[in-house]
Amino acid sequence: MSDDVPDPQSVDARLASLAQFGFPVEAMAAFLAEHEEAASERLEWLEGRRDAATALDERFRALEEIAEGHASLEALHGRLNDPFTVEEVQREFDRLIRNIVSWEPPLNRSKIAWFEAGHGREWDTLFARLLGLDGSSYPAVVPLHRLFESPERLGEIARHLETIEADEERQRNLIEVGAQRLREHGYPLPDLSTFSLLEGLQRLEAWQTFHTNRERVRLSAVQLIQPFDPDLATEFERQCNSMQALTEAEALTALAEEIQTLAQTLEGRRRALSDAIQTWRGQGIVFPHEGDLHPSDLMEWEANHDTVAATVKRHLGLVEQWNRFARYRPSQTAASEHLLGHLDQTERLQDVVDEMDGLWKQLELDGLALLESYEHAGLNVGTWRQRVVDDPMNTMERMTVERERWDARVELMMELDGLDVSFSGAEEVALRTQLLASEDVGSDVLEEMRGFVQRAQRRNQRHRVMLNEELATMRRAGTLEHEVQTESMILK
Repeated sequence: MSDDVPDPQSVDARLASLAQFGFPVEAMAAFLAEHEEAASERLEWLEGRRDAATALDERFRALEEIAEGHASLEALHGRLNDPFTVEEVQREFDRLIRNIVSWEPPLNRSKIAWFEAGHGREWDTLFARLLGLDGSSYPAVVPLHRLFESPERLGEIARHLETIEADEERQRNLIEVGAQRLREHGYPLPDLSTFSLLEGLQRLEAWQTFHTNRERVRLSAVQLIQPFDPDLATEFERQCNSMQALTEAEALTALAEEIQTLAQTLEGRRRALSDAIQTWRGQGIVFPHEGDLHPSDLMEWEANHDTVAATVKRHLGLVEQWNRFARYRPSQTAASEHLLGHLDQTERLQDVVDEMDGLWKQLELDGLALLESYEHAGLNVGTWRQRVVDDPMNTMERMTVERERWDARVELMMELDGLDVSFSGAEEVALRTQLLASEDVGSDVLEEMRGFVQRAQRRNQRHRVMLNEELATMRRAGTLEHEVQTESMILK
C-alpha cells in the first residue's frame, strides 16, 4: 500500500470520529471519493474543520446567555455540523459578534498568547468579568481591545475594568433605589438587577412614568374636585391609588379624563351660579360672600337655587313697590331703607310694604270718592284721578288746599244755575258755568264771577219787584182775572 493512500481501517476510524462530532458521513465519504489519491489531505482538511468548529462551538457556548434572543447567532450555531460551511459560519459569526459583544473577537484572538505566557487563568477570569458586564458598558471597554494583545499589561486592564464595573454598580444601585421608592408606594416591581442596565432603566422609567401620571391624576382630583366635593375627591383618590400595574395605564388615562370632564362641568355650573349671583347683586341683592361663588358652596347653592331665586324675585318685587312709595313719600320710607337687598329681611319688608300699600289704597279710595263728589257737583276733575292713583298721599294734601276753590266754584255754579235768564244772559251764564266746571280758575276770576252773580241777582230782584207792582195795580183796578203767585214763575 502506498504511503499516500491511508489505511482503510484508519480512514474508517477517523471518519467515525468526525461523524461522532456531528459531521454527515455520506457527505464526507463522497468528498473523499472525489479524489481518492488525496484522501489523506482531505481527511486532514475535514479534521481541521472539526477543530475550527470545536473552537467556534466553545465560543458559542461561552456566549450562550448573550446569544439568547439573537436568532441569527442561534441559526449559525446549528450550521456547525456541516464541515463545508464552517469557514463561512466563522466569518459570519465574527461579523455578528462584533456588533453584539464587541470585546470578544479581540480577546479571543489574544487567547493563545495569554495561555502561552502562563496567564491562562487570568484570561479566563478576564473573560468572565467582561462577560458579566452590561452591554451598555461595552463602549467603555473599547480602549482595552488593543491591550488584550499584551498579557503583561494585565494590571492596567484590571484597573480600567474595575472603573467600568464600579460605574455599572453605581447605576444598578441608582436603579434599585428608584425601584425601592416605588415599592414603598405599593408597586409590585420585580428585581430589576436581573435585567440589563438599559432594560432595567427602561422598566424603572416605565414605572416612574406610571407613578408620575398616577400622582398627577390623584392631585387633579384633590385640586379640581375636592373644593367642590371632598367625598367625591376621596373616592377618586381611592380609585387612583388602587391602580398599581402598568397594564392599568389606559384605565388611569380614562380616570384622568373623567376627572377633567367632571371638573369642567362643576366649574361651568359654578360660573353660571356666580353670574346669576352677580346679576342679583346688580339688582341690589346683598349676599354674605363677596366676589364669585366659592366651589365649596356650589352643592348647597344648587340645592337651594330655586328657593333663593323665588325669594329674590319676591324681594325685588317688594323693593319696586317700596321705591314707588319712597319716590312720593321719602319721609315715611326712610326708616325701612336698611331692609332693602337683604333676603333674610324679606318678611319685614313685606310687612312695611303691606302697611304702606294699605294706607296708599285707602288714601286712593278716599281721594277718588272726594273727586267723585265734586264730579257729581259738576266740576271736571278728571285730571286729578291719575294723580290720586300715582301719588294719593301728596295728591290728597294738594286736594285739601284746592277744596276751598273747588267749593267756591261749585257754589258759584249753583248760583249761576239759579239765575233767571228767561229774558237775557242765558248764553253768558252757560259759558261761565262751563268755565267754572272745566277750568282751574284763580281767585280773581272767582271774585269776578261773584260780582256777576250778585249783579244778575239784583237785576232779577228788581224785575220781580216791578212785576209784583204791576200785578198789584191790576188787582186794584179789578182787571186781574185770577190771582197769580209770581215767586215760582220766571220773569218772562
